[in-house]
Amino acid sequence: RMRCFDCFRQPHLCMPCASLAHQLSPFHRLLEWEMQAGFWKKLTRADLRIRLHYGHNGQPCPRRRSAFREVLVVHDRGMTKIPVALCSCRDSRAPLKKGKKRPLPGNGSWPGSWDMPRTVYTVDVLRQYHLLTLQAHTTVHDFHAYLRRTTDNVALHLVPVCSPELRLKASLTGT
Repeated sequence: RMRCFDCFRQPHLCMPCASLAHQLSPFHRLLEWEMQAGFWKKLTRADLRIRLHYGHNGQPCPRRRSAFREVLVVHDRGMTKIPVALCSCRDSRAPLKKGKKRPLPGNGSWPGSWDMPRTVYTVDVLRQYHLLTLQAHTTVHDFHAYLRRTTDNVALHLVPVCSPELRLKASLTGT
């Protein structure tokens, strides 16, 4: 038995139904009941076999040449490592011209680097950072600490550390 911490009413689902229901909400936090221990255990994206396809509206690229690789996605609910496949089409691989901004196609994300990103920031987390900076004068360090606690407030030592590029990303997106 499973439940989603972020879904409205937190419905209890079986594994196949939870996987299907969260293909379009890959950053929701899913929990599974541990019968022996008597508590809700966090599930990883690997447990659900959730993968992201960047390009083609979330569908696999018909010209995909590379395998999935794990990318740290920084989103408004924390940080999550998810297997990602980038689009291999000619237009998406064209060199980026100086001063030109290009988000990862179709998913509302910005890469941590332009060549082979290992970290991806959602537009939602960039907007959240921007608003907290304006209203509460939150620093990059404090926002990063907030994201780490949002990811896992108990085992902070297990939470991945992303380099604080949020200020740069927020200025690029204009959020």
